[in-house]
Amino acid sequence: MDMEHTPALPTSPRARLRAAASAGALLLLLTGCGLIGNTPEEEADDTGDGGDTANSTEGAAAQEAVELPVGSTTTSTAWGPDLEVEIQALERVGSDALRLTVGVGNHTTDDIRHFKNLRDNDLGGYDLSGLTLLDVTTDRQYLPLTVGGDCVCEEFPDRRIRAGVVESTTVLFPAPPEGVETMAVLTPITAPFHGVPLTDADEEIPDPGADAPVILDLTHPTDTVVADYQRHETDGEVTYELAADVLFETDSAELGDAAAQSLERVAAEIDISSADRVSIDGHTDDTGDDSVNVPLSRERAEAVETALNDLVDRSGVTYDVDGHGSADPVTDNDTDEGRAQNRRVTVTFAK
Repeated sequence: MDMEHTPALPTSPRARLRAAASAGALLLLLTGCGLIGNTPEEEADDTGDGGDTANSTEGAAAQEAVELPVGSTTTSTAWGPDLEVEIQALERVGSDALRLTVGVGNHTTDDIRHFKNLRDNDLGGYDLSGLTLLDVTTDRQYLPLTVGGDCVCEEFPDRRIRAGVVESTTVLFPAPPEGVETMAVLTPITAPFHGVPLTDADEEIPDPGADAPVILDLTHPTDTVVADYQRHETDGEVTYELAADVLFETDSAELGDAAAQSLERVAAEIDISSADRVSIDGHTDDTGDDSVNVPLSRERAEAVETALNDLVDRSGVTYDVDGHGSADPVTDNDTDEGRAQNRRVTVTFAK
């Protein structure tokens, strides 16, 4: 079907639903990661502001610029290929900000009401607050600008995506240093958009009075702890410890709906990594015996493998899967909290 485009909305700060600037909700590692996610939401305490890029370690080569607009169908929504996310522009607006313009195309015959699949729950509402930018040359991830903890975003018109229409809206990010020509755009519901070119807008915008920018330096060892996973990083390797209680129902190896966001973040980070092998290991607590725990832990690892194989966009990645039952606890099993920590699936891969 032919799609019409509505104009992008002007950018201005809007009140959002965030109660507090929780550091644990700021790292959207490829969320959709977020690397995160969103990068794609966690960690400001451990890494803080990215600082001067002159002191960062050498990252990957700059990515070849793509021609805009560039679109991708969604990988983790009920609409699947009938919902398309389109990167329309990434523009410098003044010296301190980037304006990202994104269109969402609805190829169905019905309006999608209350569309919030691209938001970060702690930063925004019916908007693009769940998107992040990645500078692959410095391994730095840029989170949306905020005012009082609320995303400097515009909501989608009428909070919906009309049938047969590409609805466009914007979000502001801190600007990278001069000389950065392309960035990756990470969303919670698509594969990463690589090589998005930076251009200069025809106009500047009023200073939104934004909070201090959050730019995460991904080259330093980090430990990120949130409700659904822990992320550990060294110079050469990344490990996600995914909470089994979030991924699965009790005694089940079938992934639940709540697993999608964590797995999308992991998949997005694998996509931009150098890894050609990914290790997936299932673990249980010591409730029950090995005759139950070992096969259950392996079945859960296999379920994660199946999901990641579908979500990872890059070819040439193979998976090593194993189940260990209760043999490798990260803490004691004497408390409910300890047992919950031990029920996990770990995903490890090279940076």
